[in-house]
Amino acid sequence: SDAQLVAVKQAISMLENNAALTRRGKGGETREKVLGLVVAPFEHETSRALDCALHTHALVANIAPRKDGTFGTIISKDLYFWQKAAGATYRAELAYQMKNLGLTVEPDNESFRLACIPEEISQHFSKRTEAIKERLKETSVSSSASKVGNSIKVTSREAKQKIDRSKLIEKWQGELNSFGLTNAYLEENRSSSKKINPLPEVDDMFTLLTEKVAVFRKQDVFQLIATQLQWLSLSANHIKRIAHTLFSDDEIVKLGVDEKNNEIFTTQQMLRIEKELFQYALSLSNQSVYRLNEESVNIAITSLEKSCGYQLSH
Repeated sequence: SDAQLVAVKQAISMLENNAALTRRGKGGETREKVLGLVVAPFEHETSRALDCALHTHALVANIAPRKDGTFGTIISKDLYFWQKAAGATYRAELAYQMKNLGLTVEPDNESFRLACIPEEISQHFSKRTEAIKERLKETSVSSSASKVGNSIKVTSREAKQKIDRSKLIEKWQGELNSFGLTNAYLEENRSSSKKINPLPEVDDMFTLLTEKVAVFRKQDVFQLIATQLQWLSLSANHIKRIAHTLFSDDEIVKLGVDEKNNEIFTTQQMLRIEKELFQYALSLSNQSVYRLNEESVNIAITSLEKSCGYQLSH
């Protein structure tokens, strides 16, 4: 529970440092950072299927203190833009806390899992997740992270039940014991090793950033680093320092802000690639040996129009 709270606080701190803003002036044209967020965390221990599922709901008040002592409403859109980065920071810090408890973590897609927990136990205590997966299969939706997936999560929810906590914990302990997951088993699987695996090279991180997009946002950097490094026994503060190191590297190029006020960047490598592509396209346009004549082009366009069912602009 303590490890969970520390991880939640790190995620909130990430939002406070990067996405906590208010407006001032006529029409709210001036954007201004606030001193912090007013957040009420509520820790829950169960899923709706009454499986053990420790999680925290963080209720962010729509008011925050300014530097001059006044209060203003927050710009909620910025919080949403940084949501995934904050989530990745939370998981990274939680993995770090698990390491400090002597538990080995290993990659699990964009998250992590405890190596000492057998997969069958994870599935046994994931009844809610399994129910959502079954509904997704019925509707041929591949991901719960979609509009249809979100709808399924809501419509398939069971009403919250009254909980006798002592009986529920006793039930969980009995189920865990039946799987052999006892306190003695956990103690046997604790490790005192604080070994830190080698960090990826800086160039590798830049390559990952530009693997799918030519331009990326500041929050994309934090999300990528936290996701890639969460199982290397690094705290959220350590990951933040690595992110700032990347931003100060000569390889990164600041492009300003986009229409949604997100700071955007690219890399020198991407600029070099685009320049090479431009020069190559320019050289091809100056060649006439392999240029198609106009008749061949028109025949190809007509054929394509017939196959796709609509007219292309010539």
